[in-house]
Amino acid sequence: MNRRVSTVSRSAGSTVKRTRRRYGGAPRDERLNRPETNAVLTSLSRADYQWLATGLKRVSLAVGQRLLTAGEDVQFVYFPTTAIISLVHASDDGAMTELAVIGKEGVVGMGLFSEGRFTVNAVVQTGGIAFCVDAALIRQATSKGGALPGLLLRYADVLFQQLSRVAVSSQHSSVEQQLCRWLLEHLDRSASNELRATQEWISLMLGVRRESITSAAMKLQHAGLIRYRRGTIVVEDRCGLERHAGGYYRRPENGVQPSDRCWQGSGKTSSPWRC
Repeated sequence: MNRRVSTVSRSAGSTVKRTRRRYGGAPRDERLNRPETNAVLTSLSRADYQWLATGLKRVSLAVGQRLLTAGEDVQFVYFPTTAIISLVHASDDGAMTELAVIGKEGVVGMGLFSEGRFTVNAVVQTGGIAFCVDAALIRQATSKGGALPGLLLRYADVLFQQLSRVAVSSQHSSVEQQLCRWLLEHLDRSASNELRATQEWISLMLGVRRESITSAAMKLQHAGLIRYRRGTIVVEDRCGLERHAGGYYRRPENGVQPSDRCWQGSGKTSSPWRC
């Protein structure tokens, strides 16, 4: 919590620029880059989807790109498919903390329910594809009724639960447990067991010293739970990460679609969540 940066954009600064050069956009499997990959869009009725489809645009998001800024009007709402977005709070003194992470299970731009203004910053954590739509079209769709308002409210509840867990974790868990939780939440929204993030970026998101993340990552690597190499973290034993995270991580529920495999060792099992 004591890590200080001048602004959100500066905090993304050098770390993001280096990361962006190494890592591009979406995975090669184009099947993951269709609107139906997003759980919210998939859950819409045909009529509601056809209404939104007239304004949906596919966009490629780059690591570190800021989609929404705290206090500003929401212009566009994003439905990620392969991109992963962090909701980040930046205090006046520059302290920065990740509050929640959103991927293929959700929607970015819920601020349209708070008089059209977003209350935190939305920054792209993992480059990839999302589908965006003008916020005005979402407002029109919600005013029509149908399934969309209920879906958005249910997802808002899921997001609030995640925010609550992050708040408790940041105050009461060890850095190692926070790192496990962070890795698991991003793994849930990733297309593979490989996560691309530097230790500097993770420390920034968790609001802890980089040295603490380095130490925690080494412990997890020695335990055979992860492999770390130059900005890439490969999860070898998801179930082991869950045990290390303790009660500070909860498997996705209430409509959130997790990754469907539990990785153990160097192979993959086809049985979801069997730890």
